[in-house]
Amino acid sequence: MDMSIAAGRTRGLSVRSVLPAVQAIGCEDLCVSSCCGHWSQCQPGDLFVAIDSPLGDGHDDAAHALKRGAAGVVVERRLAIDGPQFLVNDSRQAFGLLCHALAGQPSSRSVTVAVAGSDGKTVTSHLVEAVLAAAGETTAISSCFGAESGRPRWSSRVDGCPAALAGWLEQQVRGGHSALIVETGCQSLAQHALTGAAFDLAVITNLRHDGMDWNGTNGNGCRLFERIAQFIKPGGMAILNADDPHSARWLETLEVPALTFGIRQPADVEARLIESDDSGQIFCLSAGDESAIVRTPVIGIQQVHNCLAAAAVGLGRGLPLQQIARALAGAPVLPGRLEPVHCGQEFGVWVDAARRPTQLAAAIQALRGVNKGRLLVAATIQPGQSADQRRRIGEVLQRRADLAVITQSHCGLIEDYEPAHQMLDGFDQPGKGRLIPNRLDAIEWLLAEARPGDAVLLAGTGELPIATASDEDLQICDRDVVQAWLHDRPTLDAASQRRASIYRMQDYLQ
Repeated sequence: MDMSIAAGRTRGLSVRSVLPAVQAIGCEDLCVSSCCGHWSQCQPGDLFVAIDSPLGDGHDDAAHALKRGAAGVVVERRLAIDGPQFLVNDSRQAFGLLCHALAGQPSSRSVTVAVAGSDGKTVTSHLVEAVLAAAGETTAISSCFGAESGRPRWSSRVDGCPAALAGWLEQQVRGGHSALIVETGCQSLAQHALTGAAFDLAVITNLRHDGMDWNGTNGNGCRLFERIAQFIKPGGMAILNADDPHSARWLETLEVPALTFGIRQPADVEARLIESDDSGQIFCLSAGDESAIVRTPVIGIQQVHNCLAAAAVGLGRGLPLQQIARALAGAPVLPGRLEPVHCGQEFGVWVDAARRPTQLAAAIQALRGVNKGRLLVAATIQPGQSADQRRRIGEVLQRRADLAVITQSHCGLIEDYEPAHQMLDGFDQPGKGRLIPNRLDAIEWLLAEARPGDAVLLAGTGELPIATASDEDLQICDRDVVQAWLHDRPTLDAASQRRASIYRMQDYLQ
């Protein structure tokens, strides 16, 4: 990751002008035009910021940065080095302030929206983009998806590093974008990755214990709210989920204006579900005395919450409710976010990125609401899961799925059976869970087992590739495999009475 940034609109900045409380050692001040957070990326004249991270303590590398030509270093403790030092209480925070100042404070020159929380961030971010774009804003978004020729694709978010975020914001402002949406994770907030940016609106979708990508305690959840509130511009507002107990408690102490959204609890922006089937759902969106009907092709209560959050952003920008409703209805389904796969089959197939117990439970609940047949589920062993998360995924499968397959996120052989055993620990009846390590085989087996009226949920990878066609370097995801299988509809081999495999790479070169 690039942890350096050079001045955009500025020719150079005084360190003291950005960090007024700094204690300077070896000089009174410095005028710098670039800063860097990793010594190996230092260029002559850079201000090096020593950051203590899992990759190492930057204080140990300050001397290396000076040898590479750094003009000075920002540190949390005084070092025995020959060069200007600037003592601060938190170097991460200082790095963020420096990056955005050197970039010319791009977030102050556009409408900016931050979307944080445990679940629903990516979908909500893109719904916000649809609402603002329908209002005539030229939008840009940093999320798990980018955009290329109108087709969503996987891309890295830029919220993990202040230099990357500041650089992206400046680039979008220079490109003429008037509204910028930034999806951000809990860990990024905890590590000051957004420090230096300022947002007109900050959305917190919800907080789930298993969705906090750092120590998920109630105390840390409260600190997340407090930290994101610091990034809201004067006159800006927070958007909170009234159905989420963390948000409801924090609302009582919030010192910035807020709009709430909810289904079960009274809120500023509310929804009432009218109809739901396997082709989508219809709900009534209301705010004050106004109401509008919205049809969305994505099913589930989580999707209604996502729409409400985006609607609250639109209302916060002063947009008419009917215009917001039309924008929500016209927003496309994101790949791998409870995405239906239709190929004329007599059973339903959905692809979802659910990796955590609460996400999997929400996806299953959504399908139970529209499906009368059996529910067949593939759950995925993830590298970053804890043993407790895997056990809880097994519990969800045991209670809510009629047929469950445990598989990997790729098509190779299994290397370690322990994660699979941890997931099976959640089953009261281990025989209900079938282990098929190769994901291609797992998908084929579930599709072959499905009967008319059933629903198949392939969870855990979403839009991410699970295999690559060697000759064409073509990446293959769950959706591609399902479409190939349903297109070919393999039949029983008369000799073996077993279904023939259809997984030849040429099946996907279309």
